[in-house]
Amino acid sequence: MLPRLQFPRPLRSATPAKVLLALILVVLWLQFPSKSHRPRSSYTTPEALARLEAATHGGLIALYENVRLSELERKHYDANATAQSIRGPQRFPNGNGDTFDPDVSAYVSRLKMFADGWYKHSPRRRHIYDALDRIARRSRYQGELPRRLWSTDRDGAAGVPEAFELWGTLLPRPLPENLLRRIEGNTTGDWEVVVTDDNDMDRLISEWVGERVQRGIIGRGQWEALWGKLGFGVLRADLYRYLCLMFEGGMYADSDTAPIAHPYLWGSRADPLTHPDFDIIAAQLAKHSAPETPLPDHLNPRSLDIHVEVYSPPYGAHPHFSSPTIVSPEINLVVGIEFDSSFASNWRRWPQWNSLRFRRSWRKMDTGRSLQIAQYAMAAKPFHPVMIDTVATIVELVEHGGLDVLGALDLTGPGPFSDAVFRYLLVQYGVTPDDLRNLKGPVRVGDILILQEEALVAPTKALERLMKHVRDVLSRSSGDVWYWGAGWESWRSGGPMVLHHGLAGRWKGQGWN
Repeated sequence: MLPRLQFPRPLRSATPAKVLLALILVVLWLQFPSKSHRPRSSYTTPEALARLEAATHGGLIALYENVRLSELERKHYDANATAQSIRGPQRFPNGNGDTFDPDVSAYVSRLKMFADGWYKHSPRRRHIYDALDRIARRSRYQGELPRRLWSTDRDGAAGVPEAFELWGTLLPRPLPENLLRRIEGNTTGDWEVVVTDDNDMDRLISEWVGERVQRGIIGRGQWEALWGKLGFGVLRADLYRYLCLMFEGGMYADSDTAPIAHPYLWGSRADPLTHPDFDIIAAQLAKHSAPETPLPDHLNPRSLDIHVEVYSPPYGAHPHFSSPTIVSPEINLVVGIEFDSSFASNWRRWPQWNSLRFRRSWRKMDTGRSLQIAQYAMAAKPFHPVMIDTVATIVELVEHGGLDVLGALDLTGPGPFSDAVFRYLLVQYGVTPDDLRNLKGPVRVGDILILQEEALVAPTKALERLMKHVRDVLSRSSGDVWYWGAGWESWRSGGPMVLHHGLAGRWKGQGWN
């Protein structure tokens, strides 16, 4: 009989505990994000800052461009490889130029050429040129966010679900002191909620472009012909959302959405993603900025017989600054990652794995890009280049046969919108799509806040709990309605979730699969 092996008692008794401890340590290691290296600023000494302050306007622009190009070189940036990595087109629809060319002159020239041809009758064309000139001057727009929430529904305001009505219920309600402390900027101003139907879209777009458009009628004018060609409601609704944020600014949200956190808090405490020299040089460039054409008064939808709900929140300007959000002068756009295929191969993101994610990551399914920006909810100040670029790209796609070969996602939806966001980040900040992979929390890229994936898809249980809480508070006529504070979170989430999206997909019943 073989002798029985004997192990030291401490080893025998500690083995299960050690295994458990090892598993816990592995889980914790996977949960914590790996910190990406952010370069140090070149302007850390009084002497360096003094030289910067003494630089001419042209010298500052050259310094800014040198930082951007150095960043792209450090990352070994390649335009075609980038297009392939996100499943995007390598060339523009007309075949002229790389889709993700980081050249600033080519970027501005393309959009100005489009403006020359398509906005010649628009009463606001001067502001489009001003926005594009700011890119060449490396200056940033600093202004107020229009307090207007835009949406669309076939039946207008009468057709929105109950959950969407939370926008009108919650926007007027005060934010508690602990949340106000997170916000840097002016939180005053009444909110309007504008839900447009097909007739409303016809009237508003006619006003913006200076040319009468009517759905279903292919007229002689450029916009008349374009609008008439878009035979499905989803295509017109997509183009409309970019045009309304471009000309009017504010916030857009699909009618199957509901707020989980106030838009003022979206992206609060975001980590900076750009080289620190950009903000330092931009602050000096702002001192050289030429006066700009004053923005026009915002169009009053009620003058066009469009139903508008007005809400007056009792917020006040708050002296305690924390981090920039959409109400801060230097933030001009807030968007969220809709889908990131790299999650499926990142062990650190295992809590967010599921079968749908693997299918979407390893096949081209239900998504136009492998890294995609959501366009069912976003906030922007007027005439942001991303909106100008998105509209130009959609027009180019339609004019070059896109209606015959592309689905809604790639023709007017998140495909062209994502491409426009990525182009802007490249030409302004030297930030590539790869820099936006595997975000665990919001990031700030210059004048843009980018929310991590899943920030705009809070679960139904979060919405249901919020709605129950709101009913309880309103029945008592007192209390804080913002049940989830700055957003819903769980151990599985990659950061705060600030919006519920119903994912109703009502547009799919109109013939687009």
